[in-house]
Amino acid sequence: MSSGFAEVFNTADFGAFEAGLSQWLGSHRSHLRRGADAFHASCHAARVGTLQLLLLRGRGELELDRTQLGCGLLWIPLRGRSEERINGRFVQAEPGQALLFRPGDHLLGLTDTEVTGLSVLLPAPLLLETDSAEADTRSRRRHPPESLLDSRKPADGALIQATRRLAQAAARRDPTAAIAAAAVLDQLAESLPRLGARGVSDRRADSVAVRRRWELVVEASRWMEAHLGEGFRVADLAATLQTPVRTLQHSFAQELGRSPLAHARLLRLHALRRRLQQAQGRQEPVAIAAQMTACGLPACGLPACGETARGYRTLFGELPRQTLAG
Repeated sequence: MSSGFAEVFNTADFGAFEAGLSQWLGSHRSHLRRGADAFHASCHAARVGTLQLLLLRGRGELELDRTQLGCGLLWIPLRGRSEERINGRFVQAEPGQALLFRPGDHLLGLTDTEVTGLSVLLPAPLLLETDSAEADTRSRRRHPPESLLDSRKPADGALIQATRRLAQAAARRDPTAAIAAAAVLDQLAESLPRLGARGVSDRRADSVAVRRRWELVVEASRWMEAHLGEGFRVADLAATLQTPVRTLQHSFAQELGRSPLAHARLLRLHALRRRLQQAQGRQEPVAIAAQMTACGLPACGLPACGETARGYRTLFGELPRQTLAG
């Protein structure tokens, strides 16, 4: 039977959040992005057998720097998304997906303004490699194990659904929670062969060059967010950051898998969504809302056209006018 979820912390103090989370997730260093909304975070925990569950809610965009210690972790986002580099490999996680962290994995990441998700701490022996042959070790260095799970893949989808059912049973203190926990472990065992056992962490993730590249992307992203209403070019951004255009483009390609201007468009679409949510019920035409001249809201730099609407629907699953209508 589950112990039920109990509050671990509920705070607007970023330091208290850091300290509380580090107790569960290992070495955890993060900070709020400049200009982020007011910070608030809460955590509720429950134990079912060998599995520890954490339900996390947070407001305020974070830059993450964490090393997974002592145990494995399965992260299932329920709301919001994140962009992360795990052992040097870029991944994006959003609802319908999950991330698997093995002991020793290193993460650098950026989160949405509002994030809700479920973390399940996993016993380390489940994820440790069983074959330490030198040839296999060299192979794993060249091909780090997969971290991203996608619900569209049958085994991954079954694991994500089993974990959500476990959380629901734990919340109800349901006597069947132990059975639900066993189902999670069974599904994890089924997914691991595809994902690969715990590999050797890619040492490049801790190199000065990679850290500098990531810091450049973060700095550029901050500048973009402060100038979303302006029609800047990559050359303008590179000049502001005092870095060559080619270096900037390479950094974005390596860290985020897209160009600086494609990233700026993504930031503008997210800004548009926030502005539309703030304007819900005010009945402004979508074209005006897209330009952000209504309601005294700052411009987000997107044209009011079909291309913007298509990109918005691809990203958020609805049209701008549907968001505006609430």
